[in-house]
Amino acid sequence: MFRDITTLLKDPAGLRATISGFVERYAGAAIDSVVGIEARGFILGAVVAHGLNLGFIPIRKAGKLPGAVNGEDYQLEYVSTASRSISTPLTPAIGCCWSMI
Repeated sequence: MFRDITTLLKDPAGLRATISGFVERYAGAAIDSVVGIEARGFILGAVVAHGLNLGFIPIRKAGKLPGAVNGEDYQLEYVSTASRSISTPLTPAIGCCWSMI
């Protein structure tokens, strides 16, 4: 479900509280990377990764990332689509905090 976050991004106190909430929730968890999906996930996921002192893995539409990528094709309600990440394997051995904003 799409949620517009521009009002959150404009509000310094709300944005700080949101980021702090994610960082506090996942601090100390067995996480190696933060994964963010497309635009909203990039904005918040990268900042959360910074707050947790972790790396950030972007997930994008097929054809948008340079170099070697991993991918997944999937069916949405009315369309087939695909997503791709950089070539970092996302396996159970890598704990990830998914930014689902």
